[in-house]
Amino acid sequence: MRFVSEIVETLMRCLEAKDPYTAFHSDRVAAIARDIALEMGLPPDQVSAVQTGAKLHDIGKLKVPEAVLRKEGRLSQEEWLNITKHPEYGVGLLKPLEPFLGEVFPVVLHHHERWDGRGYPHKKAGYEIPLLARIVAVADAYEAMTSDRPYRRAKSPEEALREIQDLAGVQFDPRVVEAFARAWRKNPPWRNKTEYVRNTIF
Repeated sequence: MRFVSEIVETLMRCLEAKDPYTAFHSDRVAAIARDIALEMGLPPDQVSAVQTGAKLHDIGKLKVPEAVLRKEGRLSQEEWLNITKHPEYGVGLLKPLEPFLGEVFPVVLHHHERWDGRGYPHKKAGYEIPLLARIVAVADAYEAMTSDRPYRRAKSPEEALREIQDLAGVQFDPRVVEAFARAWRKNPPWRNKTEYVRNTIF
Protein backbone atom coordinates (compact mmCIF):
# COMPACT_ATOMS: atom_id res chain seq x y z
CA MET A 1 0.00 0.00 0.00
CA ARG A 2 1.21 3.47 -0.87
CA PHE A 3 0.66 4.95 2.58
CA VAL A 4 2.85 2.24 4.14
CA SER A 5 5.63 3.07 1.66
CA GLU A 6 5.34 6.74 2.60
CA ILE A 7 5.53 5.88 6.31
CA VAL A 8 8.66 3.80 5.66
CA GLU A 9 10.32 6.70 3.83
CA THR A 10 9.38 9.13 6.61
CA LEU A 11 10.85 6.86 9.29
CA MET A 12 14.09 6.55 7.33
CA ARG A 13 14.44 10.33 7.05
CA CYS A 14 13.76 10.71 10.78
CA LEU A 15 16.65 8.35 11.53
CA GLU A 16 18.96 10.12 9.11
CA ALA A 17 18.10 13.47 10.72
CA LYS A 18 19.15 12.06 14.08
CA ASP A 19 22.35 10.42 12.85
CA PRO A 20 23.90 12.15 9.79
CA TYR A 21 26.42 9.33 9.35
CA THR A 22 23.53 7.06 8.33
CA ALA A 23 22.45 9.42 5.54
CA PHE A 24 21.37 7.26 2.60
CA HIS A 25 22.74 4.18 4.40
CA SER A 26 19.40 2.40 4.39
CA ASP A 27 18.71 3.29 0.74
CA ARG A 28 21.99 1.72 -0.32
CA VAL A 29 21.56 -1.34 1.91
CA ALA A 30 18.15 -1.83 0.27
CA ALA A 31 19.66 -1.62 -3.23
CA ILE A 32 22.36 -4.16 -2.35
CA ALA A 33 19.89 -6.51 -0.64
CA ARG A 34 17.55 -6.35 -3.63
CA ASP A 35 20.33 -7.37 -6.03
CA ILE A 36 21.42 -10.24 -3.77
CA ALA A 37 17.82 -11.48 -3.59
CA LEU A 38 17.53 -11.31 -7.38
CA GLU A 39 20.81 -13.24 -7.79
CA MET A 40 19.39 -15.91 -5.48
CA GLY A 41 16.25 -16.17 -7.60
CA LEU A 42 13.83 -15.16 -4.85
CA PRO A 43 10.21 -14.45 -5.84
CA PRO A 44 9.02 -10.83 -6.21
CA ASP A 45 7.22 -10.73 -2.84
CA GLN A 46 10.44 -11.67 -1.03
CA VAL A 47 12.50 -9.21 -3.06
CA SER A 48 10.04 -6.51 -2.03
CA ALA A 49 10.14 -7.63 1.62
CA VAL A 50 13.93 -7.63 1.77
CA GLN A 51 14.03 -4.12 0.31
CA THR A 52 11.57 -2.80 2.88
CA GLY A 53 13.32 -4.66 5.69
CA ALA A 54 16.65 -3.18 4.61
CA LYS A 55 15.20 0.31 4.62
CA LEU A 56 13.91 -0.18 8.16
CA HIS A 57 16.67 -2.37 9.63
CA ASP A 58 18.18 0.40 11.77
CA ILE A 59 14.97 2.17 12.76
CA GLY A 60 15.44 1.11 16.38
CA LYS A 61 18.39 3.52 16.59
CA LEU A 62 15.78 6.24 17.06
CA LYS A 63 15.73 5.06 20.69
CA VAL A 64 19.53 5.05 21.07
CA PRO A 65 21.02 8.30 22.51
CA GLU A 66 22.63 10.56 19.92
CA ALA A 67 25.79 10.77 22.01
CA VAL A 68 26.23 7.02 21.59
CA LEU A 69 25.47 7.01 17.85
CA ARG A 70 27.91 9.85 17.15
CA LYS A 71 30.68 8.88 19.55
CA GLU A 72 34.07 8.89 17.81
CA GLY A 73 35.98 6.82 20.36
CA ARG A 74 35.54 3.32 21.71
CA LEU A 75 32.12 2.56 23.19
CA SER A 76 31.81 1.61 26.84
CA GLN A 77 30.20 -1.71 27.67
CA GLU A 78 26.97 0.08 28.64
CA GLU A 79 26.96 2.06 25.38
CA TRP A 80 27.59 -1.10 23.35
CA LEU A 81 24.72 -2.88 25.10
CA ASN A 82 22.49 0.06 24.22
CA ILE A 83 23.46 -0.29 20.55
CA THR A 84 22.75 -4.03 20.58
CA LYS A 85 19.18 -3.36 21.65
CA HIS A 86 18.31 -1.46 18.47
CA PRO A 87 16.86 -4.51 16.62
CA GLU A 88 14.39 -5.10 19.46
CA TYR A 89 13.70 -1.37 19.73
CA GLY A 90 12.95 -1.40 16.01
CA VAL A 91 10.41 -4.20 16.23
CA GLY A 92 8.73 -2.35 19.09
CA LEU A 93 8.52 0.90 17.12
CA LEU A 94 7.08 -0.87 14.08
CA LYS A 95 4.50 -2.91 16.00
CA PRO A 96 1.52 -0.79 14.81
CA LEU A 97 2.48 -1.62 11.20
CA GLU A 98 2.78 -5.37 11.76
CA PRO A 99 -0.34 -6.28 9.70
CA PHE A 100 1.23 -4.57 6.67
CA LEU A 101 4.91 -5.50 7.00
CA GLY A 102 4.82 -9.31 7.22
CA GLU A 103 8.30 -10.72 6.59
CA VAL A 104 9.92 -7.36 7.36
CA PHE A 105 9.84 -7.94 11.13
CA PRO A 106 12.36 -10.85 11.16
CA VAL A 107 14.73 -8.73 9.05
CA VAL A 108 14.65 -5.87 11.54
CA LEU A 109 15.04 -8.22 14.50
CA HIS A 110 17.74 -10.57 13.17
CA HIS A 111 19.98 -8.59 10.78
CA HIS A 112 22.83 -8.62 13.35
CA GLU A 113 22.77 -12.36 13.98
CA ARG A 114 25.86 -14.24 12.76
CA TRP A 115 26.23 -17.52 10.90
CA ASP A 116 28.44 -18.80 13.77
CA GLY A 117 25.86 -17.87 16.44
CA ARG A 118 27.87 -15.03 17.96
CA GLY A 119 25.57 -12.20 16.89
CA TYR A 120 22.66 -10.46 18.60
CA PRO A 121 19.99 -10.18 19.92
CA HIS A 122 19.19 -13.94 20.12
CA LYS A 123 22.46 -15.62 19.09
CA LYS A 124 20.77 -17.56 16.31
CA ALA A 125 23.09 -19.50 14.01
CA GLY A 126 23.10 -20.81 10.44
CA TYR A 127 19.71 -21.56 8.97
CA GLU A 128 17.99 -20.56 12.23
CA ILE A 129 18.44 -17.01 10.99
CA PRO A 130 15.70 -16.01 8.52
CA LEU A 131 17.01 -15.86 4.95
CA LEU A 132 16.03 -12.23 4.36
CA ALA A 133 17.87 -11.22 7.53
CA ARG A 134 20.96 -13.11 6.31
CA ILE A 135 20.80 -11.14 3.06
CA VAL A 136 20.49 -7.79 4.83
CA ALA A 137 23.38 -8.72 7.14
CA VAL A 138 25.73 -8.92 4.13
CA ALA A 139 24.32 -5.79 2.49
CA ASP A 140 24.55 -3.84 5.75
CA ALA A 141 28.14 -4.93 6.38
CA TYR A 142 29.32 -3.98 2.87
CA GLU A 143 27.61 -0.60 3.07
CA ALA A 144 29.18 0.10 6.46
CA MET A 145 32.65 -1.04 5.34
CA THR A 146 32.61 1.26 2.31
CA SER A 147 31.34 4.32 4.21
CA ASP A 148 33.28 6.79 6.33
CA ARG A 149 32.47 6.55 10.04
CA PRO A 150 33.43 8.85 12.95
CA TYR A 151 36.01 6.28 14.07
CA ARG A 152 37.51 5.11 10.71
CA ARG A 153 37.84 5.78 7.00
CA ALA A 154 35.94 3.78 4.40
CA LYS A 155 37.44 0.66 2.81
CA SER A 156 37.65 0.41 -0.96
CA PRO A 157 34.98 -1.70 -2.70
CA GLU A 158 37.62 -4.33 -3.45
CA GLU A 159 38.81 -4.48 0.17
CA ALA A 160 35.23 -4.78 1.41
CA LEU A 161 34.42 -7.59 -1.05
CA ARG A 162 37.47 -9.56 0.12
CA GLU A 163 36.52 -9.09 3.76
CA ILE A 164 32.94 -10.22 3.14
CA GLN A 165 34.25 -13.30 1.33
CA ASP A 166 36.72 -14.04 4.13
CA LEU A 167 33.82 -14.00 6.61
CA ALA A 168 31.67 -16.47 4.63
CA GLY A 169 30.83 -19.37 6.91
CA VAL A 170 31.84 -17.35 9.97
CA GLN A 171 29.73 -14.20 10.08
CA PHE A 172 27.75 -14.65 6.87
CA ASP A 173 25.80 -17.34 5.02
CA PRO A 174 28.17 -18.64 2.28
CA ARG A 175 25.33 -18.86 -0.26
CA VAL A 176 24.42 -15.22 0.33
CA VAL A 177 28.07 -14.18 0.01
CA GLU A 178 28.33 -16.00 -3.32
CA ALA A 179 25.22 -14.19 -4.61
CA PHE A 180 26.57 -10.88 -3.33
CA ALA A 181 29.90 -11.43 -5.15
CA ARG A 182 28.08 -12.20 -8.40
CA ALA A 183 26.04 -9.01 -8.06
CA TRP A 184 29.17 -6.98 -7.15
CA ARG A 185 31.05 -8.16 -10.25
CA LYS A 186 28.28 -6.71 -12.46
CA ASN A 187 29.44 -3.26 -11.28
CA PRO A 188 26.04 -2.06 -9.99
CA PRO A 189 25.49 1.59 -8.97
CA TRP A 190 25.77 0.70 -5.25
CA ARG A 191 29.28 -0.74 -5.54
CA ASN A 192 30.92 2.67 -4.92
CA LYS A 193 29.13 4.84 -2.36
CA THR A 194 30.26 8.20 -3.76
CA GLU A 195 28.98 7.31 -7.21
CA TYR A 196 25.78 5.84 -5.78
CA VAL A 197 24.92 9.01 -3.88
CA ARG A 198 25.85 11.22 -6.84
CA ASN A 199 23.99 9.24 -9.50
CA THR A 200 21.07 7.75 -7.59
CA ILE A 201 20.07 10.29 -4.97
CA PHE A 202 20.80 13.66 -6.55
